[in-house]
Amino acid sequence: MRGYDIPYVWFPGVSENNRYEQAFQLRDYAAEQVLEEQIGSVKIIYPRAVSFVVQKVHIEKVLPFSRIPKSSAATVGMGGDTILESTVGGIIEYLLFLYLGQNIFEILGWSRLA
Repeated sequence: MRGYDIPYVWFPGVSENNRYEQAFQLRDYAAEQVLEEQIGSVKIIYPRAVSFVVQKVHIEKVLPFSRIPKSSAATVGMGGDTILESTVGGIIEYLLFLYLGQNIFEILGWSRLA
């Protein structure tokens, strides 16, 4: 790609010692690109072990989500006091962020097994 002057982002090869950190680096980069609307979705194509000697190409669409609109804070009354919690959109965004990191971590593990 460098020879054709095509811009690209390079990540080092995955090793078992730092697979967790690398999964979250990939998650952070992918989430940033989607939120900045540089890319629309993220698919990961990787080898997945079917048996000890057979592998299969697997395609995982990890970011089919669109940005969650901001909503007002939910309130819960307890004994006359009002407690402000996180917004529903904020909670969902956080859970999706955790899910994405875990999903990429598992994909790196499956591809290493293959």
